[in-house]
Amino acid sequence: MNKTKIGFNLTLSNKIYKANINSLIKSSYDSLNEIKMQNEEFINNLLINESGDNWLETSSHLANIDWILLNSIFISSFAFFEHHLHSLARIVEDKTLTQIAINDLSGKGIIKYSKYLFLIGNLKNANRSSKDWQEIIQFQKVRNIIVHNGGMMISDKTKKLENHECFGFLSKHKVVMAGTFGLIRIKELKFIEDFKDVTCKISDDLTSEIIEVFKIIE
Repeated sequence: MNKTKIGFNLTLSNKIYKANINSLIKSSYDSLNEIKMQNEEFINNLLINESGDNWLETSSHLANIDWILLNSIFISSFAFFEHHLHSLARIVEDKTLTQIAINDLSGKGIIKYSKYLFLIGNLKNANRSSKDWQEIIQFQKVRNIIVHNGGMMISDKTKKLENHECFGFLSKHKVVMAGTFGLIRIKELKFIEDFKDVTCKISDDLTSEIIEVFKIIE
């Protein structure tokens, strides 16, 4: 394999990732505050019979828009992290002497990239057996349910929701699992803030380790 050299600033990439995810969270705060104001206005209008002809549609919208918004923000946050981790793997691919490429390894997304960083880059902070990585893998499982199964945890009604592998994790993070099939509804921004905290820590640790191991001067 002929390696293609890439221009890449580790420290800048780390800062950009953290800035992007913080922007998502700030936008979420602003949107949730706006939703709260709209809901209060709707209730006041409802009490004085000035809610309008579309009050039922408005009521449904206000009852669901928070979790629809936060589910979407979480998916975007995860995408930012996955892209950032791929960038880190690319720089390690560029700096190592091995001819093994990222795409030579099995797996997809963050599993493939962390595997490359750990096995080829010999970076201890990419060890998925660590507590932080185990937390990230749980977030990934939640992301996959939302993206690939419409947020439904259970497809077979004979199975119990509490036996699902993500039930304990979601309960700990106070995520709503609605109905018999456990429709994931992220209604608290703290879930995404917790994801931000653990991924930013991993990003900081990996960035520092890559700079140290590969003697990168920026």
